[in-house]
Amino acid sequence: MEKLPDKLSELIRVGLADMRAVEKLPKMYAVDMGNWHRPDAESEKCSVCLAGAAMSITLGVEPTSNAYPHQFGENEASLRALNCCAWGDPGDIPEALGELGVNEDEANKWRNTTHCRYEEDRELFRDQLGQIADELEAAGY
Repeated sequence: MEKLPDKLSELIRVGLADMRAVEKLPKMYAVDMGNWHRPDAESEKCSVCLAGAAMSITLGVEPTSNAYPHQFGENEASLRALNCCAWGDPGDIPEALGELGVNEDEANKWRNTTHCRYEEDRELFRDQLGQIADELEAAGY
């Protein structure tokens, strides 16, 4: 199994790339930030969140399988961190950094970092989260 990045900036970029990949497969996947990686027999699609997209594309989980972070050993914290980044609320980025072992004082410097929700505007979501990744990278995260 591939190891997901431990740096949040790199992890966000993997998640965004994997989300773009599942968006290009609309007969197989539906992006839904409320589901990790959940196949739906009725629609015959697999619902995935940002972390679920990484489970599908980078980690190779089949769209017919249910999957949750605790099933991924050394990737569990990275998947949980990526999930924190999906919502855009104040405090989500510090929580994501905390999942990756960044101390609370350092993580809390990002407390007011927000972005729009995927459901509101997919392009803006990707642009804003990508910009946050750039800012995190510049700060060493």
